Amino acid sequence: MKRWIVLGIAILFTATMVACSAKKEEDKTKTEKNTSDKVFTPAQIEAAIAAALADDYHATVDVPKEEMGTCPMRNVDLSKLDSYVAKISPIPSIQMDSVMIATAKDASYAEKLVELFNKDYERATCYADAYPMEPHKLAESRIFRVGNTVMYIIAGRSPEPTVDDRTLIQWAQEGYQKVETALSGLYGFVPENLKVEPEDTGDANENESAAVDFNSADIDQVAPMDNASEDGAPKKIWGGANVGE
Repeated sequence: MKRWIVLGIAILFTATMVACSAKKEEDKTKTEKNTSDKVFTPAQIEAAIAAALADDYHATVDVPKEEMGTCPMRNVDLSKLDSYVAKISPIPSIQMDSVMIATAKDASYAEKLVELFNKDYERATCYADAYPMEPHKLAESRIFRVGNTVMYIIAGRSPEPTVDDRTLIQWAQEGYQKVETALSGLYGFVPENLKVEPEDTGDANENESAAVDFNSADIDQVAPMDNASEDGAPKKIWGGANVGE
């Protein structure tokens, strides 16, 4: 009887060790998947993305350090970065393009950057619910991490009012495929997209109220509230929705 008990304990112990070893190997694989011996500066990465998108690259304006509160880098501690690029569209009130690339001084803050950029993506999603401008481009956006460098990319071809949703989705997907091809050309692989989709609370009013922070730092980014045309009818905005519908 004792022999069977000892045998059972031995089998259980072996199974536990195998499971732990497999879990460690899985974690190691995930880490290595977004690690590269090749190191590029944020400026080099941004240049590669811009070249890949060519005329469809609209994040051409550098955000001054004193105006970081108006862009996705708003909550980033710049003192914890080795270098960064923060670029937005010249007309951010109607064009969501922004490319934020930051190299953290250590791995722990690189992980924090992923969290901060995901929070901004959630904020941008709420904003787009209230003021739908380029929802397809935003929905397909990317958050990548390679080593201590984190990239938050909203970029690609701008929509046209006469184009249907299926085509806009296709344009967005094609644009981000070009971005991934550019990164693959640098690193030799396509990084994992670490973007987390926000939970749908089902409360549209709550989403709209969360969409805009009416602090002075953000107010110039809000779409104009006077959305009526000369004949009093609401104007069309990107995404095919009317304010007030």
